[in-house]
Amino acid sequence: MDWLPGAGGATGLCRGGRPCASGIDQSAAGGLNRVCTNLQPGITVKELAELTQKSAAQAAPKSGPAAGARTELTMHGRGAGDDGPIITSHARSPHQLAVALRENMVFTLKPSAISEDGNYICTWGDTVVVTAHGGRRLGDRVHDLAVS
Repeated sequence: MDWLPGAGGATGLCRGGRPCASGIDQSAAGGLNRVCTNLQPGITVKELAELTQKSAAQAAPKSGPAAGARTELTMHGRGAGDDGPIITSHARSPHQLAVALRENMVFTLKPSAISEDGNYICTWGDTVVVTAHGGRRLGDRVHDLAVS
């Protein structure tokens, strides 16, 4: 699955303008792509969060406004009776991080890339289902970027 801009994938939202177009969006999208590939039964939420950080760091540019960007993973249920596991940049309980994913779990996955100075953020996400072969995207929006 290739969900990078223009390839028919998810939607990204950037706050801050120019650095988003200079690579921070690619860091967030790279995190989403890599994490979805690894959404398989047995992986823990903590492992996903760590994978997001590593994947986005590899996708981030080495120079320019987006150099040094860090990443955070937000994920939560879809309100179908169970919103877990839930992690955000502030809610990262050991109990939630220890949850091992099961096949057919559905949730919203939203990795964010934040510029080194904290002035710019890009969040790229979609609703996904866990399968034995990796995450399967449930959304059908054209992969695009909104900058505010």
